[in-house]
Amino acid sequence: MESVAFNKTYRVAIRSFYKHIALMLLVLVCACVVSWKALLGASVTWGAALILILAIFANILMKRASEKLTLRDDDREKEIAYETGFANTRSVEIELVNIKHIEVEQNVFQKLLGIGDIKIASSGTSENEIYIKNVPNPYAVRNEIQEHTRKYSYANRAVN
Repeated sequence: MESVAFNKTYRVAIRSFYKHIALMLLVLVCACVVSWKALLGASVTWGAALILILAIFANILMKRASEKLTLRDDDREKEIAYETGFANTRSVEIELVNIKHIEVEQNVFQKLLGIGDIKIASSGTSENEIYIKNVPNPYAVRNEIQEHTRKYSYANRAVN
């Protein structure tokens, strides 16, 4: 039976940046209060607020773009790959057949937001080699990875 090529990428959820969003709102409120009280010139206050908000937003975009988890299951590659970093990058690949366990962690806020952390360890080490934070629907991601992992672990058992 011919396998269907599968390639899916998971990224950090936008909703996981709730602290950044709260900080942007705080900057807006402070700018409103300062300009209303006329402590500084309104243009200076709003200019500084705009610069801070843009810096926070750029930080969100850079963090989201700099971390990804990719599940590849095709004729050439049967692996999970984790890439992190923007200027300096780090990459870890684990063959699906070598995945030992997948762990999902969620704190109270992550549960409310529907996000969680995923840790993956291979049979070659006792440590988690892949650790990605704030992935949307972490249990669905784990189940999808396990589905592909099981396919190859059963195939290897049948061969042995």
